[in-house]
Amino acid sequence: RIGIIAIGRLARDESQVRPLCLAAASAVTRSMGLSQSRGHHRLSVAALGSLAYIADVATLIAQEVLPAIFSSMILHAEDDKLQALACEALARLAKVGELVVVKAIVQTLLGHAD
Repeated sequence: RIGIIAIGRLARDESQVRPLCLAAASAVTRSMGLSQSRGHHRLSVAALGSLAYIADVATLIAQEVLPAIFSSMILHAEDDKLQALACEALARLAKVGELVVVKAIVQTLLGHAD
């Protein structure tokens, strides 16, 4: 939890987030797989959305974070707050390109990365 909060803060500093974006996104998505907690997923999705503020960073992390965001949305479908955070993160990531988002949706639904 503390690590995810730190990543959310890191995302505010553009000069520091660029070289660490892949590691930060990976750490958050892996932690999401380890915890089913609604609060943990809310915090994680918010951190991923914060990382996606910068277009260059969003381009780099999109393939990694989109399946995690979709999985979280499905796992906690009844949580309106998480759904709103996820939609916000998806909107930022969609700026990278709709094709990337559509491809990630299809891959997530099919259950594989190819």
